[in-house]
Amino acid sequence: MEIKNAPESPKMLNSSMKIFLALGIFGLAFVAAAGWGVYRVYAKTGIDKFSVLVAKALRLPAVKVGDDLISYTDFADDIKAIHVMRQYEQKHRANGKAVEKSPGA
Repeated sequence: MEIKNAPESPKMLNSSMKIFLALGIFGLAFVAAAGWGVYRVYAKTGIDKFSVLVAKALRLPAVKVGDDLISYTDFADDIKAIHVMRQYEQKHRANGKAVEKSPGA
């Protein structure tokens, strides 16, 4: 007794092709976004939300000091803090006030 597989219906084949295509497009978009994020992190030293999100998700290091890795998110937080400090000092110096304390001190 021989069992023959029934050929798949065209609707079933078409449906599985659509799913495969959708997953392929999603995967390609994900890889492209990750690649763009890594480029922004390392080539442009971006500290915007997208770059930091990619660096956080992929756990990208900024630098290695001895045996310790400094994460890019820590680096971005430090750079943002330095920018806040500089803006605070410039604002107070422009007003003619002496800068005695930094914000948060």
